[in-house]
Amino acid sequence: MEVQGLKLSGNRIVYCTMEVDGGEKLQTDQAEASKPCWDTQGDFTTTHPLPVVKVKLYTESTGVLSIDDTLLGKVVIKPTPNSPKTPEWYKMTTPKHITEQIKIKIAIKMDKPQNMKYCGWLYALGKTVWKKWKKRFFVLVQVSQYTFAMCSYREKKADPHEMMQIDGYTVDYTDLVTDLDGGKHFFNAVREGDSIIFATDEEVERQLWVQALYRATGQSHKPVPPTTHTVATASKSNTIISRMQGDADRARKHGMDEFIQADPCKFDHANLFEILQRQTLDHRLNDSYSCLGWFSPGQVFVLDEYCARYGVRGCHRHLCYLSDLLERAEGGTMIDPTLIHYSFAFCASHIHGNRPDGIGTVTQLEREKFEEIKDNLRCLLEYQITNFRYCFPFGRPEGALKATLSLLERVLMKDIVTPAPQEEVYNTIRKCLQNAALVNYERVSSYAKIEGNAEDLKKETLSMEVMTPQRKLEELMHLSELCIDVLQQNEEHHSELYKKSKVRDTFIHGWLVVFVIMSVILWLMASCLSICSHMPVLLFLVRLLLSLSSVTITYSFHSLSFAQYRHHRWR
Repeated sequence: MEVQGLKLSGNRIVYCTMEVDGGEKLQTDQAEASKPCWDTQGDFTTTHPLPVVKVKLYTESTGVLSIDDTLLGKVVIKPTPNSPKTPEWYKMTTPKHITEQIKIKIAIKMDKPQNMKYCGWLYALGKTVWKKWKKRFFVLVQVSQYTFAMCSYREKKADPHEMMQIDGYTVDYTDLVTDLDGGKHFFNAVREGDSIIFATDEEVERQLWVQALYRATGQSHKPVPPTTHTVATASKSNTIISRMQGDADRARKHGMDEFIQADPCKFDHANLFEILQRQTLDHRLNDSYSCLGWFSPGQVFVLDEYCARYGVRGCHRHLCYLSDLLERAEGGTMIDPTLIHYSFAFCASHIHGNRPDGIGTVTQLEREKFEEIKDNLRCLLEYQITNFRYCFPFGRPEGALKATLSLLERVLMKDIVTPAPQEEVYNTIRKCLQNAALVNYERVSSYAKIEGNAEDLKKETLSMEVMTPQRKLEELMHLSELCIDVLQQNEEHHSELYKKSKVRDTFIHGWLVVFVIMSVILWLMASCLSICSHMPVLLFLVRLLLSLSSVTITYSFHSLSFAQYRHHRWR
């Protein structure tokens, strides 16, 4: 802030006051009349689109009996959100006893709210609103996500004087209307039974207003500005028009212009939604450990809005979602089984005609796709149960294994009402656990490096490197320790799999077979080693390993009843 034109002695003190719409006043720091400059910033809040800013310049009174300071000048500024942000000079209104002309330099920046999409001065004439052709201050307001309104305001008023909802209107450029006094560049908004004419003083203002209204109405017709402009107007608005043209070129380059002008009814929205949902899921799974396949609230809102606006079927939506989730799960991505259960139950209610609300339809293609997804889902669940130690390590994510078993029961159901037979569920899980026992033993033995492949054995034979009995016993001891750890971890972290007796027998039986084979091998090795009297250390290791195996077998049998023990007894 700076003042010019003061004719006061250099040691006189001057200052300024600022106020907006008659509210609280803000006073600057004091300065000498010889250097009337301030860096004071005043922040004000107002609800008026057309606020009034008053700035007054004072000097301290030198009289002994003077109470109030002397007013040197004042200025009234009416800024808008479109006003320049750079400092400007304003001529101050001075009292009668001051003859010199005083100017003040002020920078005013007015921030507009988010729902104010555009504003400015327009001439307007309509049938139901703005019935008199005159200049008004208009604001394009976004009322809701897809609703906009054109409002006219008066100075120092927070509520609009007149307003019109622009849904259903089509905006376009028009020719000059000669019988209207005021305005040089015209455009209109037309709807069946209604038409409103607008006019601006500058061509660039007209183009900005038409572009803003075009985006707000969502009309399919894109207004094209007329090509005949005067040289003065074209040179003055060259920068803004080139920027607008650059935006249009970028939209055309990326293919958006084609979609903006296209008829939505001619698109295959079911296919487009499938692509949109797949790409959204890919983006979401960039943080797979935190989302587990669940969409964020914002993504769900966009997908719901697309389905509601373009009539995408709910069954088709969840079938595509299920297909994408299964594809990611088969690729090794962690997917929450509860999420799969939810989408599968939704689709099953449509397929079997048991919707809770009694309303549900399904197409033949959806039915065929559901059966295909059901088969793939069952194979995936059986694989996850077979490899439960590696798909759900240490029971993580928490509750995922239990949810997987619940989802398996849902998949085995013939319809949405009749539960799956328990015997069929038991048999499926029993089969998976029988395979799991073999998978676990192979993984453990591979980890212990006991079983080598044919190529390794051939290399050892050629190099005459034969493992000593001591080394073999050490590796067998290591294998037995790993087996004991596996049993303990399964009991601690995966108890859901064998809480039922039928499943528990199968699970323990597989490990008993493993330990029986180990014990027989150890007894044979002990018999062979007993011939060699010079190996007391190896005999001690054999006895120790036998004791560990017997303790483990006893631990496994401890959880069985006496009848089950007789069932598993050794012949």
